[in-house]
Amino acid sequence: MLGEFMVAKKSIYLAVFGLSLRDLNNLKEQIRKIIPSSVNICWSNVAEPKLQALLINETFFDSPSIQNLIKTHNLSVLRIISRSEKNSIIEADKLYLPIINTSPLENWFANNILFDEEVRFLETESYKSPVQVKPQVNSAEFFKELLSPSNGLIQLFDRHGRLGIADTRKQIFFEDEKRTLKFTDGSLNFTYATMSDAKSTEGKRQFDLLFWLWTILWKSPDYLELAPEDGYFKLKFWPQPEDGFDRRDILRLSACFAEGANISLVSEHVDISHDRVRQYMIATILVGFGNMSNKADAKFTIPEVSKVLGGEEVGMVRKFFGGLRRRLGL
Repeated sequence: MLGEFMVAKKSIYLAVFGLSLRDLNNLKEQIRKIIPSSVNICWSNVAEPKLQALLINETFFDSPSIQNLIKTHNLSVLRIISRSEKNSIIEADKLYLPIINTSPLENWFANNILFDEEVRFLETESYKSPVQVKPQVNSAEFFKELLSPSNGLIQLFDRHGRLGIADTRKQIFFEDEKRTLKFTDGSLNFTYATMSDAKSTEGKRQFDLLFWLWTILWKSPDYLELAPEDGYFKLKFWPQPEDGFDRRDILRLSACFAEGANISLVSEHVDISHDRVRQYMIATILVGFGNMSNKADAKFTIPEVSKVLGGEEVGMVRKFFGGLRRRLGL
């Protein structure tokens, strides 16, 4: 029989957790290149009983659930650090992305999963001591990638935990009920959602993805550094502010920028701090509700006093000056 002559492949069970779609796909591609064809790679979730190795975003390593998993299972753990100049390096079971040279990753798998007698790997090259860089706040390109309809169902997370599940095709969002923080920071990221994640959204309240994301960014000062200091800005779609003290500011800013306006001029006119206006602007740009424009497209100007004051205020001013003229005999 044919089966009698077939050699069973060795299988390794790997789970990758907490990486963006881009980093996840790149890492999987690199691993496939270094694992020999005689080994079958089983991409699993963290609940897989046969799990041998967990490759996890450094941000989530200290979470109680992950620590409990590591303590109760005999796992090899490789912590992933994205966007670093220490590309390809593995130090103390920490892999620094992006992967330019696969030798360190090959040796890690050889020593922790496959063992030297099962497969031959290349020798590790020597590296110069790298310079550590500050983590970067997500860019406009990141949000364009996040909102791409081709992503389908994804989960959004940051260093504080999961924010919820998004369907980028339908542009809807399901908040994580355990999430109490209503803001995020530069650690915001996303990855594929599982079938279990999709099932967990059944019967839950849906939010418009873009309006929800705008609200989160409006409340997240980390993104202020992406906003221009000044210039002209024009609104395309009005944000939908929640009830509360923010609502008045948001509506006033929207009314000004709907006509196209200068940032500093609007800040002065509505008496809202320059940085708060910039926060509004960058949240709006990142979700595609508006964009930078030029002076020719800016139709907003500061109204004259007679237009600013209501009818009652104008009448009182006229009465005051009329009485003054009569007393002075003018």
